[in-house]
Amino acid sequence: MPRTVPEILFNTVEKFPQNIALKIKKGEVYQSFTYQELGQQVEVMTHALAKIGLKSGEKIAILSNNRPEWPISDFAVFCLGAITVPIYQTLPPNQIEYILKDADTRAIFVENQEQFDKIAQIDTALPNLEFVFSFEAIESSVRQVEVMSSMLDTGKLHQADHPEFFKKSLNAINPESICSMVYTSGTTGDPKGVMLHHRGFVHDIIHSEAKLNLQSTDTFLSFLPLSHLYERLAGHWCPMYVGATIQYARSI
Repeated sequence: MPRTVPEILFNTVEKFPQNIALKIKKGEVYQSFTYQELGQQVEVMTHALAKIGLKSGEKIAILSNNRPEWPISDFAVFCLGAITVPIYQTLPPNQIEYILKDADTRAIFVENQEQFDKIAQIDTALPNLEFVFSFEAIESSVRQVEVMSSMLDTGKLHQADHPEFFKKSLNAINPESICSMVYTSGTTGDPKGVMLHHRGFVHDIIHSEAKLNLQSTDTFLSFLPLSHLYERLAGHWCPMYVGATIQYARSI
């Protein structure tokens, strides 16, 4: 029985390594990740975050549309024992600033130039934001930005030097610990950060699947924002629990 959200994934990596986990169309070509490949990417990214200096319990935000890098980053944060702060990709800079400050966020993953430009506008107001990582290559005159491909190279070096780190980090996660802070829409005032822990998520995943009767041959279409808990839990973690495929919609 899984105790934590990463165990949901890695139990499936062991059981269905060659099943397609994630699929996305880039131009006219489909890019796919098997569960084995997804697990490997998560492990290397966890090593990269550790090498950079991030630690258990720290807050790391994600500001991006749905794409494979989103869950890879999310699970890597979990495996480090850190806390993911998902941010709606449509939010303007001032609202992003509020969330990053309120959560005391130390690092953020951004999708591309468009999302980074929002961070650039509020950069001087975020003294505690030490690291910015990007899924795509971007231009920045404000601060250094680490591109994901470079981070994976860094992670592989750390993995070679510390082969036992990932397993120890995974086993050290307390199921009662907070793994994500999800902000409300703030319709009655400032957004509130809801603190959520591994045990609650695992309970919801297992009991939801028991009602839905999902199969490893199912395919899910992902189009709701991953910053929303419904898409993250029902549209990603439940399919991953049974070894199903998640395919990303190109647009609404």
